[in-house]
Amino acid sequence: MKKVIFISLLSLLVITTNAQQIPITSQPLSNAFFFNPAAAGVQSFLDVSMGGRQQWTGIENAPRTYFVYANSIIGKTSAKDFSYLSLPVSNPGYYDQLNKGKSKVKHGLGGRLFADSYGAFTQTGIGVDYAFHLPLKEKLYLALGLGFEASNFFFDRQKAYVLDGFDPTYDQFLSGEASKFIFNSRFGVYLYSERLRLGYSLNQLIPNKLSAESGSSGFQGQKMHHFGNVSYRFPLNKIGLTPSASVLFTAHTPVSIYGGLILDYNRLFMVSGAYRNDGSIILGIGLTLIKIVRFSYTYDLSMRELSGVNSGSHELLIKLMLNSKKNNR
Repeated sequence: MKKVIFISLLSLLVITTNAQQIPITSQPLSNAFFFNPAAAGVQSFLDVSMGGRQQWTGIENAPRTYFVYANSIIGKTSAKDFSYLSLPVSNPGYYDQLNKGKSKVKHGLGGRLFADSYGAFTQTGIGVDYAFHLPLKEKLYLALGLGFEASNFFFDRQKAYVLDGFDPTYDQFLSGEASKFIFNSRFGVYLYSERLRLGYSLNQLIPNKLSAESGSSGFQGQKMHHFGNVSYRFPLNKIGLTPSASVLFTAHTPVSIYGGLILDYNRLFMVSGAYRNDGSIILGIGLTLIKIVRFSYTYDLSMRELSGVNSGSHELLIKLMLNSKKNNR
């Protein structure tokens, strides 16, 4: 049993130092804003979401993620006014009729609270994001988003066990500070319509140093992460079919690829299935209550190395859809 614990903790340390440093999700479509600031204000309602993910249940100190976020359109939307280029007319309201029905520039704002722990490492933080939504054609927008976050990175020496007591990465963290304040930023683009979602974002734009030895060839700090996702909903009367895909990667690390399919009934009840290239099969279910509260749950079943020592991963998302006449959308 001790051997399993040691190996699992060492694996978590390797993941932290040599692979992806931001959380993964089994609900990339519902959690688009959590990874892409340009998704702030995409929905027609005030989106208040909270959730968590327990990865590799059964393994001590396995990754856990908890979050709360909110985002919405802010202010009044406005269309471009070209009336000053036209000849005067007896009815000035005619210009308003010309703009009627046209897509308008929008602005989105969002905020995030998060806590992410993996092995001996814990990061808690707060973030704020802004998005500018530019209409390309009717009901088709291109959004550009920029976000900033402040967080605390904590290393718990009591949870750090490795097979090799002279591990250089472990020694670096022991000789460094146990807690460190970090400031970072992110950028994203998002192309969307009523059915289409296509996004790309860069997370951790600032390579903060976390190790004690700046000249070491080991883990130096935070790395830039790329996240991309695409989905398209095909409506079939009251039934909707939404294939989706996402990818998460950073330099010199394995790429995480996700592909899934969501089947929904009138946007009120849904079931989903997906596969991630780490060998995980993902099953999900969702339900919308009184048109403003949505619950969604996914279960990841690992089919590879860790399948014999854990009982899968669980992810729960609760979404409040407020201030909209079309909440069920």
